[in-house]
Amino acid sequence: MPNWCEQDLNVTCKKEHNKEMKEFIKFFKDAKTEDIIPLDKSKAREKFDTLSDAEKGRWMIGGERTLEEAFNAYWFNNGGYEQCCEAWGSKWGISHKDEEYTNIDEEYGAEAKFSWESAWSPTIPVVQKLSEMYPNLTFVLTYFERGCAFNGRVEFKGGEELSHEEGAYFGDRGG
Repeated sequence: MPNWCEQDLNVTCKKEHNKEMKEFIKFFKDAKTEDIIPLDKSKAREKFDTLSDAEKGRWMIGGERTLEEAFNAYWFNNGGYEQCCEAWGSKWGISHKDEEYTNIDEEYGAEAKFSWESAWSPTIPVVQKLSEMYPNLTFVLTYFERGCAFNGRVEFKGGEELSHEEGAYFGDRGG
């Protein structure tokens, strides 16, 4: 069981970019991590498909898993873990995502806040990718990891990191 890294994402924009904010909110509220940064499972799929039925059966744990679930377990244990950590910054990506707040103001601009958890570490590469996809929005991710004793704040716009602070843990957030 991992330590959960709690994360808050605040996204803002000027009023002339409200349409982009609406597009971001529509996409992100239902997006999975792999929708933002896809992973290449093709080599693992080729190897898995060459396994004997008995070998595949071991990954299916006596029928408790479907063939696709068995493949995902095989992939994760044969390079998938490393691929997730490198691409997303965390072994499982975004989990337990909630839309906390949205406000689209035609006079002043817009703001949205989401929160989520990831295993052991923050999903900084995912937020950077979102800022590339929606370049007129400003993304500020704050994260808290009590078990590994760190927290921080990183800001992106247009895919560029504007600031990043990380330090010793304080407070009562994070798993």
